[in-house]
Amino acid sequence: MLDRLEEYRQEIHEREKKYREVVENAAEAIVVVQDGVVKFVNRAAAKHTGYAEEELISNPLANFIHPEDRNAVTEHCRELLEGKRVLYAFPFRIIARNGSVRWAETNSVVCEWEGRPATLNFLTDITARKLLEEELQRLMAEKSLILDSLAELVVFLDRDMHIIWANRAAGESVGASPEALWGGKCHEIWHGRSSPCEGCPVVRAMETGQVCAGEMASPDGRFWHITASPVRDKNGNVVGAVEATLDITERRRYEEQLKYLSLHDLLTGLYNRAFFQEELRRLSSSREYPITILVADLDGLKLVNDTLGHAKGDEMLKACADVLRTSLRRSDILARIGGDEFAALLPRTGEKTGEDIGCRIRSRIYGYNKEHPELPLHLSIGFATCQSEDESLEDTFKQADDLMYRHKLVHRASARNQIVGALLAALKEKDYITAGHAQRLEELCLKMGEKIGLSPRQMADLALLAQVHDLGKVAVPDSILFKKGPLTEEEWEVMRRHPEKGYRIALSSPDLAGVADLILKHHERWDGSGYPLGLKGEEIPVECRILSIVDAFDAMTSERPYRKPKSKEGAIIELKRCAGSQFDPQLVDIFVSMFSAA
Repeated sequence: MLDRLEEYRQEIHEREKKYREVVENAAEAIVVVQDGVVKFVNRAAAKHTGYAEEELISNPLANFIHPEDRNAVTEHCRELLEGKRVLYAFPFRIIARNGSVRWAETNSVVCEWEGRPATLNFLTDITARKLLEEELQRLMAEKSLILDSLAELVVFLDRDMHIIWANRAAGESVGASPEALWGGKCHEIWHGRSSPCEGCPVVRAMETGQVCAGEMASPDGRFWHITASPVRDKNGNVVGAVEATLDITERRRYEEQLKYLSLHDLLTGLYNRAFFQEELRRLSSSREYPITILVADLDGLKLVNDTLGHAKGDEMLKACADVLRTSLRRSDILARIGGDEFAALLPRTGEKTGEDIGCRIRSRIYGYNKEHPELPLHLSIGFATCQSEDESLEDTFKQADDLMYRHKLVHRASARNQIVGALLAALKEKDYITAGHAQRLEELCLKMGEKIGLSPRQMADLALLAQVHDLGKVAVPDSILFKKGPLTEEEWEVMRRHPEKGYRIALSSPDLAGVADLILKHHERWDGSGYPLGLKGEEIPVECRILSIVDAFDAMTSERPYRKPKSKEGAIIELKRCAGSQFDPQLVDIFVSMFSAA
């Protein structure tokens, strides 16, 4: 029995020796912990931590764990002992003897140690792996930072078009987080389709293995530029694609606007001269013959621009464009080819049809002028027809232009007279010309003219001047003319320009050209402080000197928006006060004598 016991003892000793050899030479650190105290460590544990075995054993495990991880390790061990946890890798940080921090990963089981439960922990040093993971996370964060800062939508798709990664812009484009897109398909999310879009660059990139690009439109009206780059595995097989998408909606709209502007006149919306010339060349080799060409010129535009301003002239141009547009057919090509000149190409149109269209244009102009007598339209029109490609369309255009110019020469004076007539009619509608103002001026001016012995020609001019001297005020806004308070310097500047405006209007009319110079000078003052020329004394025509006195007297004795009328006596006192500065003193005496004699 003793021999057998000795054999058992030797066998147990050998087994313990083998187990100890295995444990002591294991690459993993082995630590037994009971009640939070280290009961056993192998050499690897001492080597990994830098502590001697005796420094580890019988000391609390918490002494060697990073303070931020102590509670987690304690809780982990407790749950293992209570059977609440199954075996799994648990990482935490250890404080080595030299003060450095090292990462360990433990796989722990519950064991019995000296008759009581304990945890048997197999620790692997994962410091190098953790450093690599942290570097990878840093690189991934940098990558995400870069990709999230891009304006482009960047997504990574697998072979089945599923999104497996997306940047911030991709999520924002649909009002979601990037993670919310994962698993979806790009054609479902952005295009509302159950299958890839026709010509999709992503599909082509995965099929060809080449970088592909293209533009797509989504149902919400947006346009996208897509660049797709194939992604390969280590064997060179295409496993997905990276799609970079840029919203080019605004760029497309801007390009369309530029394209429109390059072919159209901005003011009228008609085609411009460049487009007209290109269509002229295209039609010259077409089968659209006979082709009729119309050339039209808006008469009196310069007069309106110079007197009423370019805004009013622009209104006339737009009205003219509308009349022409509604008179022509949809197939006709209408363009504004100059400041006041329009032209139209009428394919498959003979002379008879061209004449009918001309009649339609004149009829519409008549209707427009009937509705807008305040500023009538007058068009000089020329037509010419090219019967076949044997004739030159350029020559036909010149023929139409020549005919238009002849028509303009014949009707120019009539057109300007009608415009001037419309301006005079507008003048009479102004409040300051009502209640017999013009009539009173004419009567008083003629009495003074008789007193000083003006010639019949001067008397006629003086009578007409009394009627139309303020013609330029049709270009002055009513807000200035009828302002109740004092005018600002800017408003006075507008007022001071009305003699020049009236001068230009009168020059354009044969009936008024004779008094144009008088209209220009009717606001000059005896002392040279008047406008617009600053004339002095007898440099000012006598007709203007008479008018200035009579006009001032009537203005003072009439009610105005900004003041009550003066009595005749008060007005005469004011005229005498201004004699020698504003008015010719001799003419003031003559004017006053007219009232004294009465």
